[in-house]
Amino acid sequence: MVLEVEPSGLRKTALHMRSRVSVQDSALRNGNFSLRIDPVRSEDAGLYEARVAYNTEVQSCQVELGVITVTLSPPSPVTENEPLLLSCNSSHRASLVETCWFHNGCLVPTSRTFCSLPGAISIFRPTMSDAGPWRCQLRYSDNEVISTTYDLQILGFDGPTNPVVYAAAGSAADLPCTLSYLPSAFGINVVTAHWSRLAGRNLQDWDISQNLSSRSFPLHLPVVWPGDAGQYHCAVSIGSKKITRDVTLAVITGAQVSSPPTIFSGQVTFGLTLTLFLLLTVCVLALAMQKKAWSPAFPALEGMFAVTVPWKKMEEKQKENMQQTEC
Repeated sequence: MVLEVEPSGLRKTALHMRSRVSVQDSALRNGNFSLRIDPVRSEDAGLYEARVAYNTEVQSCQVELGVITVTLSPPSPVTENEPLLLSCNSSHRASLVETCWFHNGCLVPTSRTFCSLPGAISIFRPTMSDAGPWRCQLRYSDNEVISTTYDLQILGFDGPTNPVVYAAAGSAADLPCTLSYLPSAFGINVVTAHWSRLAGRNLQDWDISQNLSSRSFPLHLPVVWPGDAGQYHCAVSIGSKKITRDVTLAVITGAQVSSPPTIFSGQVTFGLTLTLFLLLTVCVLALAMQKKAWSPAFPALEGMFAVTVPWKKMEEKQKENMQQTEC
């Protein structure tokens, strides 16, 4: 007997299913005697019979419950790079013909990373990208197809695989080390984090205090210089397991750039000064030649650059012609 409901409303249930089976009162009044089992276990599989007695009549029906289960080995939580095995089993009595696995809706073929076995799949080096829904599909000799979905959780690190942190010289830097899940969600209450760095022949290390309400264990460096650049190692111990991640620190340095020389600051090269002087001299001479106004201080230049301007002669000739015409 699994569940019995008397006319008075009194209910009797089997000890091993007491907290997992139920029927709805509103459904009973409407002739619905469906049995609800939550959660279903593999031992719940089998043939169920319901008997309903009212007045002098007795009605009965039989329902077979088939159970499909997915088990994870080793038990959760599984950490990054830790080999795991997903097994899929069903209570169906026919012979198993084919097993297919789907991850995020895509069929997973056998490869160096995934090895498909009868009713199981092995992942040699799981990464964070392997987390999420895995659907197991079983096909039997009687063409019965049964499937179920398992949500795989992998305890690792958030962010890129090899993070790089950039910091300016003389500033502070925070190196990230954040877990993908809160360890306490798996019932783990012992978590420690340790940072280390090999600087030349010396090993530097830092211990991070335990904080069960956080999944982040960053390393704070108050000030960094070029000598602090390099690879830092973060190791987090979760119960009896340990996961590690390398973080690279890149320190940015800048060189002071002097402003280009300007005329106003007096920083003018000798070549530029000479060029300006020659241009100025040419301009002065050109003006002097056009106006024939030479300074008395340069008598030698007057004879050297005495040039007769053709358009002056043309004006004088035009005046003579005009005088002749008037006479």
